[in-house]
Amino acid sequence: EEGPVEIPDDLFDIIELHDDKKELIMDGLRAKTPVHFLLIGSPASAKSLFLMQLTRLPGAVLALGSETSKVGIVDLLFERRPRYLILDELDKVGSQDDLAALLSLMEGGVVVETKHRRRREGKFDTRVFATANRTDRIPQELWSRFLKLTFNEYTPDEFHRITVAVLMKREGVPQDIAELIAARLLRDVGTRDVRDAIKVARLATPQDGTWDRARVNRIIDLIVQQGRGGRNNIY
Repeated sequence: EEGPVEIPDDLFDIIELHDDKKELIMDGLRAKTPVHFLLIGSPASAKSLFLMQLTRLPGAVLALGSETSKVGIVDLLFERRPRYLILDELDKVGSQDDLAALLSLMEGGVVVETKHRRRREGKFDTRVFATANRTDRIPQELWSRFLKLTFNEYTPDEFHRITVAVLMKREGVPQDIAELIAARLLRDVGTRDVRDAIKVARLATPQDGTWDRARVNRIIDLIVQQGRGGRNNIY
């Protein structure tokens, strides 16, 4: 992607709280030269919501750290030439070639690959936005190239507030249904992951536009039954 990109003012509107982090990331997005961000913390925090919203940007490409060995960050860069590389689970990137490519990209924007008698070199104006649950698996030289933002697990009140906002603004869920989903997930499922609430909402979304509280409760009851055999989170 070449030329200026317009950054939507409402990019993070569905995310409650975290105004300081929103401001820093917006400043980074508008910076003339790349600033790279690493979002650190619990899976049940706002960092996944930030990444989800960043994928809305023109030229954004999402990659999962646990799957980069199949695709390869080098191939992704040369084939897609992303303006924004959205990398979930940086701590699960295991390939030395991928880590070397990220280091080179973030240091000077130049990526060089020499492989099977083939050499290719590219200049990239790519911003990297990554998440990590664990920091001990990230090489120090890569760690130092990021501006780090730390996210804590939601409190119950924060989870309820943020879940209701996300379901209403993003999924079109009526407030009373959003309140029901948030309350039951906290009380009966034991999760504080907003992604779980989104899954429930999508399962319960009516085709005729009429929301049914009994249907929502039934879905959550079934999830509770499944959770009795192991982890409660809806994965």
